[in-house]
Amino acid sequence: MPESQDRPTDDAKAAKAATGGGATTPPPTKPTVKAPVKPPAARAAEAKAVAEAQRRLAAQRASAPNPTWWAPVFVTLLLLGLMWIVTFYVTSGAWPVSAFGYWNLVAGFGLLIAGFAMTMRWR
Repeated sequence: MPESQDRPTDDAKAAKAATGGGATTPPPTKPTVKAPVKPPAARAAEAKAVAEAQRRLAAQRASAPNPTWWAPVFVTLLLLGLMWIVTFYVTSGAWPVSAFGYWNLVAGFGLLIAGFAMTMRWR
């Protein structure tokens, strides 16, 4: 038998290496590590700690200070609503907007309610 048939030539070796070498073995895999099983009491304690942390974060967010414009705006709304209603009564409905009629009271109380609603969020 000729020697070239028994052993692959250098060209055949290079071609085999370039194409991936024929049959390949899969890369070694790392053994999977399962997470330890937690008892129900530990899971409950962990859930309680997470809930407590979320509650603290929400409380911290809620206690953040108001912007500087907050107080002047709600005081202005309260005073404007009061002046609107007083003006309506003193002028017998001729002012602030005579076309509104008694709806001037709704406008005045609307301003007052908006001002009071802003006082509820003031810190």
